[in-house]
Amino acid sequence: MNTKNLKNMATALSMVAGMGIGSSAMAVNTGIQTLGNGNTVDAFTFTCPAGSGGRARVNDRQNPNPVGVNMQVAIGHDSFPTRQAVDATDNGVPSAFTVVIAESGAYAATFKKTGAAAEIYSGDLQCCNIAGNCAINPFNVVRRINQ
Repeated sequence: MNTKNLKNMATALSMVAGMGIGSSAMAVNTGIQTLGNGNTVDAFTFTCPAGSGGRARVNDRQNPNPVGVNMQVAIGHDSFPTRQAVDATDNGVPSAFTVVIAESGAYAATFKKTGAAAEIYSGDLQCCNIAGNCAINPFNVVRRINQ
């Protein structure tokens, strides 16, 4: 492969990588998840960079057997839950984001439900700076509990 082709490929890959970063800069989504029957939770940890704080929301997806179960997300800095959001509808519209916790560093987000039946949901994890710019992706997103 000659040098010109190699440079063109490197430039194209850089552009694609840059577009990927730009298009995903609003929040990290958990994807479609299922909480099983009984008293179950899913938990994720993530980190917000210096100068930003974390927030989360939950989307109670349409479930096969609607039973009036609400989805909740509790979020906390250093694993101490201080904010909560609830989605009480199975309409595919997410809850509002929790209020930003204005501390950078480690966060924990726990997704739970209010009833015993299995529930389908998705969630968003996000970091915002003091100016209110929430186009900051959290990093080190790790699923810690999967029930």
